[in-house]
Amino acid sequence: MAIEKARWTPGLRLPGWFAATILVALVIVAGGVGALLMSQLAGQNYNFQFPGITTPAVADTVTVVGEGRVAATPDTIFTDVGAEAQATSLSLALNAAASDGDKLTAALKNAGIAPADMQTTSLYAYVRTDQYGNVVGYNASTYLRVRIRDVSKATSILNAAAGAIGPDVRLGTLQYQRTDIAAQAAQARQLALAAAEDHASGLAKLSNRQLGKLSAVQESYVGYVAAGQSVQGGGGGIGAGGGASALPQIQSGQGEVVVQLIVRYGLN
Repeated sequence: MAIEKARWTPGLRLPGWFAATILVALVIVAGGVGALLMSQLAGQNYNFQFPGITTPAVADTVTVVGEGRVAATPDTIFTDVGAEAQATSLSLALNAAASDGDKLTAALKNAGIAPADMQTTSLYAYVRTDQYGNVVGYNASTYLRVRIRDVSKATSILNAAAGAIGPDVRLGTLQYQRTDIAAQAAQARQLALAAAEDHASGLAKLSNRQLGKLSAVQESYVGYVAAGQSVQGGGGGIGAGGGASALPQIQSGQGEVVVQLIVRYGLN
């Protein structure tokens, strides 16, 4: 009798339970290999390089902010000057406020304020009531934003405004500015850069490093900062007393031109 050898037939099918057993075994082996690989990689840093892709090197740097300040006196004042009137009807209040506003504008012009340096910023009208809600009168007001280009004349200009409309005048906060800060800003930049280098050197020493070359500079702020002195009118009016001086002499003080730089250095 002839004995035939066993051959693999493409159409041969394995029993379902046998195929499932092989699949589970393969999954267990793959999971074990993956777990072993992850345990070897844990806690370590690896760089993977792909063809055609390069990663830039991270440079050691320190970034600081340096500030420089140079004293400078203001040469311009901005302030709000207004008129507020009261009457028994809205129309009378509006007419009174309009009349006061015209007198105020004329007085400012006569005191040396150019039309380009006056701007109407607000108009108000409202009803006044008593504690029971009954109407007792009406208020109307108008305000001008005024630019005073000669600081030394600020007191006389505001006194002229107060003298024009008496107790109806309203005075606001004084804001000091300086129009030309180029020279002071140049000095302040040098001081800011020196301060930034000193700060960066201290940080480098703390980290046991040496300060390298300056690599980048960015100016984050430059401007005039006033001394903070201001004069603000209260809720009531200021009487001029027939044109006589009603305001104290305005003290403009001295502000500063401030420059802030963001500076980056290398570390050796």
